[in-house]
Amino acid sequence: MCYSSFAILHSAKSHTPIYVAEKLNRQTITDAKGNERTNRFFADARLPRAERAELSDYKNSGYDRGHMAPAGNMATPEAMAQSFSLANMVPQAPENNRKTWASIENATRKYAMRARGDVYVLTGPVFEARPTTVGENKVWVPK
Repeated sequence: MCYSSFAILHSAKSHTPIYVAEKLNRQTITDAKGNERTNRFFADARLPRAERAELSDYKNSGYDRGHMAPAGNMATPEAMAQSFSLANMVPQAPENNRKTWASIENATRKYAMRARGDVYVLTGPVFEARPTTVGENKVWVPK
């Protein structure tokens, strides 16, 4: 699935991305700093209902909706809005999402700011052989 600032290889089985690809550079990171986070999560209607996660899958699950292509990397309002597609999310433990994962995202942006050109970032989850799931759609929780 292609969006304006990232692309996703999505799994109908896990209801999550297998990986997300994005291109970052000094300009995109600078432009992203001025964008206000929208927090408008949505189920992506481009995916068949049986293959996608729904907002209800995350409700009261105890997990955050963790971005694979971070909202903080989005250089335009359109890209920001698209980043909140559940096709770009995996269930993440709040402590991991808000601290460890946020730190990785920040370090990646700092690296892109220092780089002498484009930086290509591939991000994806790792699952157990029998993953924990959340919601009616049984969205897989990464290891």
